[in-house]
Amino acid sequence: MVVGGGARQDRTAQMAMVLSAQAAGTDATTSEGVAPTDLEGKAVVRRFLEHGLSYTPDSAPRNLAESLNMMTNNLRTFTLNKLRDDDTVGKIVEDHIISNLRIRSIERTKNGPWDYVVFGVKEVHKVKSGAEVTDRIVGQYNVRLTLSMKNMFGVVPGSRYGWPKNILHWKGIQESILDLYATAPVRFVIADGILAMEGNGPLNGTPRPLGKIVLADDPVAADATCACLMGFEPNRIAHLHEGSKFLGNSSPALIDQTGEILTLSAIPFQVVPEFRYLYSP
Repeated sequence: MVVGGGARQDRTAQMAMVLSAQAAGTDATTSEGVAPTDLEGKAVVRRFLEHGLSYTPDSAPRNLAESLNMMTNNLRTFTLNKLRDDDTVGKIVEDHIISNLRIRSIERTKNGPWDYVVFGVKEVHKVKSGAEVTDRIVGQYNVRLTLSMKNMFGVVPGSRYGWPKNILHWKGIQESILDLYATAPVRFVIADGILAMEGNGPLNGTPRPLGKIVLADDPVAADATCACLMGFEPNRIAHLHEGSKFLGNSSPALIDQTGEILTLSAIPFQVVPEFRYLYSP
């Protein structure tokens, strides 16, 4: 499905799909959906572990940040707090620690296509009491993959706005979305709705197959189309209503649509009670 915004132009590009890694232990229902290929899954697992477990005093802040950015929100918050409490980066610098992970094998587990078990050897070199010490640790790592959508909150630095961008939530999600889109306008949108979510998302929602991909040169038109596909009235969503005044079009009559004909869901997506006002009349 492709939608257009008429005369809307000059928007910066954004791609909205990334793979993130989460430690095993999450309820298996969270991993339903279109699984990555074996090559894709192993590549993401390798990148996640090598960033988090291989570093030097100079590269530790950058590598750990890369690994944190691949985690889900809850795991990221827990891990970041642990790193701060233990002063991990400070100890790496103070003891001149160099860590090198050598992965021996990455295999999917019998639990499902999202779960992987990794065996590797981590060599840790450090200077202790004036003497160099090397430890070799044979480890087993259990990793679960999830797919997550990157929204515009991802363009601002966590060092300034906190993790997971809590300041933007406190200031108002609707207002923050508008401010970000106005500041860093989007040129093209790819919205993956093949497997969507309903209910109390994003942490406790229920996967729901939708089978749609929306492409648009207008972010407001894209979001409005997605809202219609889910059975919602776009103008009842505050940031779409306001955004349609200066960022793009939210009215189906003003959206130039090609590809499939827009068809609404026979059964609207479930929402928590306080958002039932979003349903189309």
